[in-house]
Amino acid sequence: MFTRLHSPVRKNNLTLAAALALFVCLSGMFNVCAQEKSKVDAKPAKYVFLMIGDGMGVNQRLAAGKCLPEKGAKLFMDSFPYSGLTKTNSTVDVTDSAAAGTALACGVKTRNGVLGLDKDGKRVESIAELLKKKGMKIGIMTNTPINHATPAAFFAHSAGRGSYSEISTFVPEAGFELFVGDGFLINKDDKKPDDMLKDKGYMLLNNAGEFRKLQKGAGKVVFTYRITSAPISADPKKITLAECLAKATELLDNDNGFFIMMEGGMVDWACHANDLYSSVQETLAFDDAIKAAHDFYLKHPSETLIVVTADHETGGLGVDSSSRPELFMSQKFAKSEIINRVNACKKEKASFEEVLKVVQESFGMKELSDAETKAIKDAYDALMETSPSDTRAEEIKKMYGTKNPVVEACSKILCTKAGITWSTGEHTSSKVKTTAIGSGAELFNGEMDNTGIPARIKKAMSIE
Repeated sequence: MFTRLHSPVRKNNLTLAAALALFVCLSGMFNVCAQEKSKVDAKPAKYVFLMIGDGMGVNQRLAAGKCLPEKGAKLFMDSFPYSGLTKTNSTVDVTDSAAAGTALACGVKTRNGVLGLDKDGKRVESIAELLKKKGMKIGIMTNTPINHATPAAFFAHSAGRGSYSEISTFVPEAGFELFVGDGFLINKDDKKPDDMLKDKGYMLLNNAGEFRKLQKGAGKVVFTYRITSAPISADPKKITLAECLAKATELLDNDNGFFIMMEGGMVDWACHANDLYSSVQETLAFDDAIKAAHDFYLKHPSETLIVVTADHETGGLGVDSSSRPELFMSQKFAKSEIINRVNACKKEKASFEEVLKVVQESFGMKELSDAETKAIKDAYDALMETSPSDTRAEEIKKMYGTKNPVVEACSKILCTKAGITWSTGEHTSSKVKTTAIGSGAELFNGEMDNTGIPARIKKAMSIE
């Protein structure tokens, strides 16, 4: 045995193996050293991005990733080194956005419909309010109205998420440096908060070009605009979440750091409508905004933290390894727009052939089987029924409810072809995915409760 070990060939093999082992060992040592150096170099987070995809469950992320043009590619948010599942319940099993937003902003469980108050109605401070007191600049950004549930949880304290006029009064009270969103919802007969905001020194902008021209030191800004999920090159008058976020980092950058909460709120709206096409579009637009945050991170890697999560899942979306959600990307319009087009056909008493042409073009359905055509024809007959007593068959009522039957029939056909399911048009109790990168990102590894996210952000910032 020993003679064979000392043979020239064996000796060379051993030398090669030893060299390989040494290389692996040294590589491991270098990796450990690099990790340790990274830990030494890392500082408490000074620039924090909390990115919330409203309604963006695990399968919403999976479906959007499957629709990327590059085969095998994944969402940018899913490339982050730390990840885990996050529980979303409020004081009941299924949360709404107000209670979930309060958990993410304030770290407490509360009742559905409540903003910035605990379950007993006591006012609780949000992480944004805390960091503002510590001298950081704050940006609250969304593509929904500014006083909608999720963004409002970071600055408002109200027992009713629908008290929009009251919630608006908390915007100037908060004094945050930047608010971006699709205007304000106002209760009947009440005024918009414009005068209050101007009195508190806010610059009010509703023009994309003016927002782009803002320079660092511009002061406090409220930018109200309909933010698009389409590529910015499609229309220079439009602006995306990604562009808004990039501008926000310019405006808010300062020696004391900043905290930015950006919500991709339209993912939720799409999923309430079981509109996978729009859900994917909105998720991809949100992912582009995360890339913009990462561009800033690359300039300040030791002091920047990016956390991506969701307040809850919407729709009970079902996607598996064999699903083909990319089939939905031939759809031309959001489901809501297709409904408008079909309703216009009903008003004009269009023939079935005319309606079929509209929906085939809108959904991008080139070929239909006889059974699929019949399903749409049955739905068309239900649509054109004008009797106020609603004499539609009970089966039709059960299938479509008050929704547009033709659009729902087409959507169901596409779902079947793509292997996609929806279990509801409401929120679910499913856990959501949280991913993170940067200073303190390791704190977001593994399962956690949504109330733990602001606490972990504070720990990453070395704040008790």
